[in-house]
Amino acid sequence: MYNLFNDKHDRLWMFAGYGTNNQCLYLLNKNHVDFNTSFKIPGSAVNNDPAFVRDLYSDDLGFVYLATEKGLYQLNIHVTDSNKRWTLFEHKVSDTNSLSSNSLWCIC
Repeated sequence: MYNLFNDKHDRLWMFAGYGTNNQCLYLLNKNHVDFNTSFKIPGSAVNNDPAFVRDLYSDDLGFVYLATEKGLYQLNIHVTDSNKRWTLFEHKVSDTNSLSSNSLWCIC
């Protein structure tokens, strides 16, 4: 499965899913075909399955947000430690400030 997204910083992103353990977000070089930068999408806390990306949004600080059926992923491309690069926002029954549902279709 492939999805292409062009963000507000004119960066081209591609989501590629190859089964449950090989889902990545690629930052593509527009000058030539090159998959030089990739970010493996982690599994959720509920189960370790990666999430299918339905929508992508980037903010003014360069953070990238992924709308998925597992919740909202935030990617900080400025962090070099891959264990601290991703934050997953999920629905928590006991937290009224959490997402109302993990199933997200778009980011407005």
